[in-house]
Amino acid sequence: MVQGIVTLFATIPMGIVADKVGRKPMIILGKIVHALAALLVVFSGSLWPLLMVMAMRGFGRAVSNPSITAMFSGLVPVSKRGRGMGIFNIFQSVGLVVGATSGGFLYEFSFSGAPFIACAGAGLIGVLVVSLLISEPRQGLR
Repeated sequence: MVQGIVTLFATIPMGIVADKVGRKPMIILGKIVHALAALLVVFSGSLWPLLMVMAMRGFGRAVSNPSITAMFSGLVPVSKRGRGMGIFNIFQSVGLVVGATSGGFLYEFSFSGAPFIACAGAGLIGVLVVSLLISEPRQGLR
């Protein structure tokens, strides 16, 4: 719940910041914050530190998600944007299902922190991919 509340209130301001500083830096920053928070879940130990970590995860999502959505929508021609965003959302949903299912298996067959460590690792791989392969869109495409 804390993650959702922070995401709710921080998403629009972070989208505004992304319009000023660029999408790529916001995606990288948000994913680093989110990955670090996922790792910190393992060490949170009690309710209050866990709530702070979940707030941090929500902030990481709020930093990166507007830029991810804006960048993707800018890649799709206007005439196909509705279909493109629908496909984008399908893949996000598939990722949530695969991630949650994989996390459940990791939890069951490994140790309780394994899903969070895997989440952090996947996030950092995403940071590497964005850093190396994604270009900031040209001004005219924004």
